[in-house]
Amino acid sequence: MNWMILVEQTERMGQESFWVLGERLGPFSSQEAARERAESVAREHVPAHPWSERERAVYRLTPDSFLVDVVGLTKKFHFRVSVAEKL
Repeated sequence: MNWMILVEQTERMGQESFWVLGERLGPFSSQEAARERAESVAREHVPAHPWSERERAVYRLTPDSFLVDVVGLTKKFHFRVSVAEKL
């Protein structure tokens, strides 16, 4: 019961970008249960930026992680969705 979904997204301050941990979803009863939900989160999560989503591309990096590119009205951002075991 220690499986979680973590959503990290990029934030910008001036010209610099950095990762911040946003949502934590769970716990899930198994890694497989968290993996199944993680794909839905990658497809449906509404990130803080950009405000007006025009396009989304979801990439599975590993069985436990996704990278999501989101194109907004004027800017492009990305976020990560990961399945993690809380130790």
